[in-house]
Amino acid sequence: NKYQIDGINYFVDDGGGIVLKFTNNTFKRIDNSFKHRNQFYGIPFVHQKTMYLWGGYGLFTYKNILTYYDFLGGEWLKKNQVNLEQVRPRSGSFYIIKDNNLYFFGGNTKLYHKEITSKKIKFNHVWRLSFKDYTLYKLPQYDNTLEFIKNHSNNYSQFQMDDKIIHISDVIREIDIFNNSVKTYA
Repeated sequence: NKYQIDGINYFVDDGGGIVLKFTNNTFKRIDNSFKHRNQFYGIPFVHQKTMYLWGGYGLFTYKNILTYYDFLGGEWLKKNQVNLEQVRPRSGSFYIIKDNNLYFFGGNTKLYHKEITSKKIKFNHVWRLSFKDYTLYKLPQYDNTLEFIKNHSNNYSQFQMDDKIIHISDVIREIDIFNNSVKTYA
């Protein structure tokens, strides 16, 4: 995972743990940690000059935890969050930061046989993590066009452009969760 704080680039092992700082064309390890292998394909983001990871996969299970890197102690710590509705643990979610909030949907999770056969399950509800009080909210809107979008492959890339998610895999998708639209390009 890649982070940038005050013009300095940081690189964190995908599963969490090891932190490298890149300055003056040199990598320097700055943590007192180890390879956690606990949050593969978690959501990496920065808030108030702190690196965070939400969700992910590791130790044979999907996560819905929030961890952050403590620069003083050189360790990753768990941040308490309030779930008003239980968010399903997941990895590889689509995400965007806007107005002091993290928004995410989709990703990968373990679905049980009963849920797979039920047509009622909608895994692409959009969730909002408020940075003010670290509360998770399930947003009321749901766009059926998001249902076909999966991150089941490791061969994809996503980034934020303005208030949209740009997803690149076999096609390019411009995902606008705030206006409930998905545009697909060849």
